[in-house]
Amino acid sequence: MMYSGYVALQLLCLLHLSSVGKYEQSGVIQQEPDKHLQEIFQSWSRDNDNFESYYFEIAVEQESAVFHVKSTSKRRVALMVRPNGNCLVKYDTLNEQNKLLRTTIFQNNNTIDMDYTAKKIYLSEAATPYTKQTMAKLCDVFFPAVPFFITQQTELAKKYKLSLIQHDDHYTWIKFEPQTHRQQREMTIGQMGVINYTNSVSPKHFPLKIVWREPGDDCITWSFTKVLKNSQSSVSESTFVIDLKQLQKDGWKVQIVSPDGMQAMLWWLKVVDKSSSIH
Repeated sequence: MMYSGYVALQLLCLLHLSSVGKYEQSGVIQQEPDKHLQEIFQSWSRDNDNFESYYFEIAVEQESAVFHVKSTSKRRVALMVRPNGNCLVKYDTLNEQNKLLRTTIFQNNNTIDMDYTAKKIYLSEAATPYTKQTMAKLCDVFFPAVPFFITQQTELAKKYKLSLIQHDDHYTWIKFEPQTHRQQREMTIGQMGVINYTNSVSPKHFPLKIVWREPGDDCITWSFTKVLKNSQSSVSESTFVIDLKQLQKDGWKVQIVSPDGMQAMLWWLKVVDKSSSIH
């Protein structure tokens, strides 16, 4: 994987993602900034219109502004869209030694959250199945979901002030400044490092680097290390199935929880991300 832009990304994070040089300072882009952004967002839209599944492996770094420490962990994400539009998602959190800490699965109307440390399974049920449309609401509170569920520039512009802030031989850096109160409660500023060409990890225009700063000033960086699209050997219906009876025989405890529908999904996903730093 190419890490040529990684140092620049860390500098952006340390400088609160706001003191980066302006677009005109780079002097590399051959297109107007708006046209270049439009090209990227059109590429995202085409990719997401024709995908059946994605599989991601991600290295995560979280820098605490209060304790001045960095924690690292990993994510594995499987995403599948059925022909009827319903979405299946499996979201694994692992530590640096690849020990599985937590798995969250969204399937049909159900959310299944598995805490491997406590050997507990939390179940909740939504009012309606998870679809691309309902999953798009996840972007309001989970910035990394944006490139996969909100890809129209007009829709993005309603939620973020978008600007192209840097461009080099490998990456185009896009800044996202939240414009709604909902987004501002979750992040103060974000950035995506979009790869400029097809490579061994991802296709062209994929956001290989995603970084955002929370209101508490913590900085989180996602670095994609593996991207597979429409790979039946990596993602299938069986990916999202668990044997609940066998797990109970193995000593797992099951608890039914009752947050309402979409709020349940968003809440569990945030628990997964936050819990990874304390194991």
